[in-house]
Amino acid sequence: MAALKPDPKSGSRPRSEQGRLARWWAAVRGPGLVGVLSRGASASLLIFVGGALAALLAQLLLARVLGAEGYGVYAFCLSLLALATMGARLGMDTGLVRFVASYRGSGQWAELLGLVRFADRLVGAMGLLLGLVGAGIIWFGGDRLGTDLRRTLLVACAVLPALALLGLRSAVMQGFRRVAIGRLPELLVRPLLIAGSAFAIHRGSGGLSPAMAMGLNCLSTLLALVAGTLLLRRVWPRPSGSRTRERIFRRREWLRVSLPLLLVTGMRRLLAETDILLVGLLMGTTMAGIYAVASRLSNFIAFGHNAGNVISAPLIAELHAKGERRRLQRMVTLATWGSTLSAAASALLLILLGGPVLRLFGAEFTVALPVLAVLCVGQMVNAMTGPVGT
Repeated sequence: MAALKPDPKSGSRPRSEQGRLARWWAAVRGPGLVGVLSRGASASLLIFVGGALAALLAQLLLARVLGAEGYGVYAFCLSLLALATMGARLGMDTGLVRFVASYRGSGQWAELLGLVRFADRLVGAMGLLLGLVGAGIIWFGGDRLGTDLRRTLLVACAVLPALALLGLRSAVMQGFRRVAIGRLPELLVRPLLIAGSAFAIHRGSGGLSPAMAMGLNCLSTLLALVAGTLLLRRVWPRPSGSRTRERIFRRREWLRVSLPLLLVTGMRRLLAETDILLVGLLMGTTMAGIYAVASRLSNFIAFGHNAGNVISAPLIAELHAKGERRRLQRMVTLATWGSTLSAAASALLLILLGGPVLRLFGAEFTVALPVLAVLCVGQMVNAMTGPVGT
């Protein structure tokens, strides 16, 4: 077989290699699956990385200010809040991605308006109800809890309704394929506000309690919810016609799909938070805080996996609705390879630099290094499964 001749216009690079690079670049820039996944996942990855760094900054400041004991109380309450928020959403956050993408693709604007209105009212009411019930239980039956834990849990109950609604804003934006901008309030605005306000109060007054930290979380969540609502109004489609304000409600259909999805997302969230809760119940909140730092750090490995999931979710719904099974399979394969390769690189880096990173939170947190290594392996296995949760 004759050797490939170099192209005189490009030095020693063979023409076949140039052709492959040109086809790859055209695919990335084009409207096909490779282009949509590449651009969407890259933008989402930037937001996830920025959000994780913002969350890490907030955790770092809170851990340094509160210490292992105070941060343990805060982290324990935060895990309980995450589970309660999942229950308040009733799977509507995942259901919204599916139905918004489907209604947008088919031009069913009345169903779209009805869906968002129904989800807001249902989730807002559930968040308020669970918050009131939880506050009542803690207030009247929380005598055995420590003072800090009791106060922090009461403040967490106030965060619940706003945090539940904030997730819906991100889900609707994801259904509109505005994944990156839709995640800004939740992943960037909220943690940066927590970090900035915690730093300002610590420098001003010299002290910060776990309940005060949760109060800053509450205020930051409310501001992020306002920002998310404003962003959603800016990108909301405005179709022409006289029936743009009409709303059609398919409550039974939406709940029939969303409630089973609650089991999927619920199990995933339960697995993500149960370890911290069990460490807190069996070994105390101080050890829960130390473990929580390692757990949050291991989440960095899931960046590529999460970025691929959020952009592939509306595509899964859209391609399935159109019956394009072959394109759907190709999209899932591309997303799985992307998440696996990015997780492998992140896991190796985090294991090598785990000791110095943990030391930034304080000397008490360095004992979590073996735990961090185990969690990195678990995140790798999770990334290799691809977007199966959605």
